[in-house]
Amino acid sequence: MKTTHVGEIRKLVRRQVGTINTKFELNLAVKEEKLEKGFQMIADAPETIIYDPNEIKDVFNNPRFFDQAGVSTIANLIKILIAHETGHLIDYKRNSFLFYNKGHEEQMELNAWKLGEQYIDDEIRSEYETFKDFSLDSYRRSNKFKQ
Repeated sequence: MKTTHVGEIRKLVRRQVGTINTKFELNLAVKEEKLEKGFQMIADAPETIIYDPNEIKDVFNNPRFFDQAGVSTIANLIKILIAHETGHLIDYKRNSFLFYNKGHEEQMELNAWKLGEQYIDDEIRSEYETFKDFSLDSYRRSNKFKQ
């Protein structure tokens, strides 16, 4: 089983958000909060990513997650989560309509994954794709995409 501590997660999150801000000339903020079980990060429009280091630690250390999600390190998981949430924030700026109207959850997720891939380095692109498929399948199985 993999282990990590919340202090390491905090550093990795701050470092990755800083990298994205610098590299892509964004102004993302990051905030730590306790999130609902099953959510490691969320986008809080217009420019904030909220994360729960304990939830990230718990999900990464879950053997089932580790076996199925296709993510090799905690650093890569954090990069993928931040890229995806950044995709949500970019999508919000382009089309906030989806965020204020029910029934668009699946489209919002697809948009975030598509827009987020620009923030992923080539070395972990295959992990990003595998995790995207894992995440979308998980949402579909748990009926989070309501019609």
